[in-house]
Amino acid sequence: MHNTREEAKIKPIKFSRDLAPLDGEVFKNVKAPELKGIYKISNYCRIKRLKHHHKGREHREMILTPFRNLKNDNAKFRLIIRDVSYNVQDLMYDAFKGLPLGKVAMPKDGDNRNLCMDNMKAVNSTWSHIEKHIKEKTAKTQSTPKEITVNLNTGDKAEKLLEIKSLKLNSYSLASENEGVYVFKLIPKEGDLVKITIEGATIPAPNEYKVKTKDGLKYYLDGVDPINYFFASELELIKLKTKNNGDRKQNLF
Repeated sequence: MHNTREEAKIKPIKFSRDLAPLDGEVFKNVKAPELKGIYKISNYCRIKRLKHHHKGREHREMILTPFRNLKNDNAKFRLIIRDVSYNVQDLMYDAFKGLPLGKVAMPKDGDNRNLCMDNMKAVNSTWSHIEKHIKEKTAKTQSTPKEITVNLNTGDKAEKLLEIKSLKLNSYSLASENEGVYVFKLIPKEGDLVKITIEGATIPAPNEYKVKTKDGLKYYLDGVDPINYFFASELELIKLKTKNNGDRKQNLF
């Protein structure tokens, strides 16, 4: 059993904190939606965090150091990013080949320290509830349309009017109307993740903010000076806050 501070520093075979690529190393974007464009992973399973702003702080570019469970001599390496735990070899396989739902990445030689893409294969997950997991993950990524068009000139007009009333009650706002064709757009609410689209604004990357409060037509965002406010037309809704689940979010795409 490992129990010393020195043994706790066990790293993948090709690990280095040097920002420059190693011989034969290629970096690709991490595919996880919440990390895309901010984190990159290489074919040697090195994860690079790019310089960016998050929650009012500037984060410098660096190679992240993974960790493993020292009670298991061949435990997989993981990273915790923004309070979420990731299996690094799964991130690598997904970035380079695409990891199908229900599959995990495993080293061909059985050595979880030998983290290079050439040594990886995709195998079925051994999780006993994989079918339930697939259904839950699929449900979380179900699309919610950001824009809905209602045409009063076709179909039952009374039903269409009820649909318009329902849209207004479910955070949709009328964007345009032309000869009985109504276009409604989903507007942000408190807790939603948004992107600022106001023309000419200087917004630090990655330009993703959580709606802090909404005061009438004005939106105030976490990480933005409170003297600044925005209108719905200046915000692009990225993710909804899932009902009754705190900060867990549902993709709109």
